[in-house]
Amino acid sequence: GPAGSAPDPALWSYDLGSTGYGSGQLETYTDSRANSYLDGHGHLIIAVTRQDGGYQSARLVSRVTFAEGDTIEARIRLDPQRGLWPAWWLLGPRWPADGEVDMLENYGGAIVQTTAHTPSGAPGMVAQLAADSRWHVWEVQWATAGFTFYRDGRWYLHVNPAQMRDWRYNPGSPMRMILNVAAGGIAGIPSTSAPPGTVMEAGWVRAWR
Repeated sequence: GPAGSAPDPALWSYDLGSTGYGSGQLETYTDSRANSYLDGHGHLIIAVTRQDGGYQSARLVSRVTFAEGDTIEARIRLDPQRGLWPAWWLLGPRWPADGEVDMLENYGGAIVQTTAHTPSGAPGMVAQLAADSRWHVWEVQWATAGFTFYRDGRWYLHVNPAQMRDWRYNPGSPMRMILNVAAGGIAGIPSTSAPPGTVMEAGWVRAWR
């Protein structure tokens, strides 16, 4: 799409507001083009802005749902910044009862984390990779045997039902995809020395069964 245009409304909706998104988070999610827009070169930009002492960002939610049997990929570039929390993830319709799979999270530091959760309250299965500001292709394969994760075609984590209590990921439990950037929370307090600006770019997101 042309520079400054919105993500395709047939494919994406928005979570809005500043409540219900986790303890200590500081952002207000908007559908403003200041916080999510196409750059005219095939990329989606999610940018954090600051106004009146607060932080504004975007949380895009796919209208399509995903389920066991799907492979999902995204080409993403991050700009890690202290206190900002970009993520690409899957969320069930009822949290935490229907689970959460975080393919990519960065808490503003040198680590990108992948985590699969179940509602049992037990620690999730986690892998950590080095964070940088280069483009990477992230992939998750969702099969009966569990989730398998790749970065740039290289395997780095597999999670299967036997490893976690209260496994909820099955063909009858579709999940929606989310692209967002939070501020604060477990990422800490953002720097106030400069406007945050662009934090996450997505070149494409694609899925097949």
